[in-house]
Amino acid sequence: MTTSNHEQNKRFPGFKKEYRRDFFKYPTVLESWWHSLSGAEQKCLDFILRNTYGYLKTRDKISISQFVSGIGERNKGAGVSKAQVPRALKALEEKGFIVVHRAKYRTNDISLVLEEAVEGEAEDVKVSLTTETERMIEMFRFVAHHRTDEFKEEKRQVRAIEKLIEHYGVDMVEQAISLVKVTNGKKYAPVIGSPVDLERKWASLVAYVQRQKDQEGPRISL
Repeated sequence: MTTSNHEQNKRFPGFKKEYRRDFFKYPTVLESWWHSLSGAEQKCLDFILRNTYGYLKTRDKISISQFVSGIGERNKGAGVSKAQVPRALKALEEKGFIVVHRAKYRTNDISLVLEEAVEGEAEDVKVSLTTETERMIEMFRFVAHHRTDEFKEEKRQVRAIEKLIEHYGVDMVEQAISLVKVTNGKKYAPVIGSPVDLERKWASLVAYVQRQKDQEGPRISL
């Protein structure tokens, strides 16, 4: 990607004091996830959000050339190279932000990963926690310090832990949560920041651990 000297030296004119138009709603939940994204991943994700949430939808066809060069006159692209886009999209998929629906000779159809609605979650009902479930959720404090107390009140988070315990047993779930502290941030490891993430990405975590065993010997296990 080439950029003219004029564009490189061009200075941003500043933000308006107040916006009533010319903006789109940005998910504040990403404040807790920016640290897990590379520069190219952040740029591509923002570009996707502009073309999905920015037009009141959760899915859109976006070509690699659009990430690089933009769309129309105002949109100048995400400031990434043609080589960076596939890597960034793959990483965003692995981290659970998007799903890329690929088809040969067609533009990628990209959709945002949406939270699964849990029946009755919006009701103001106190969640009943067992001592074991609460202890497991508390173990997530090292990856989601400001959200751990919220997890204990969210039915979908509680149910995720309960289902994992039911399926794998207390000892294995505890071991998996402890492993997340080690694997988060590692290359090719799934990023896990909540009980729901652990439930969704359990297979990915197991696969990562197995690869590490094969390459380095049995230093970590699950």
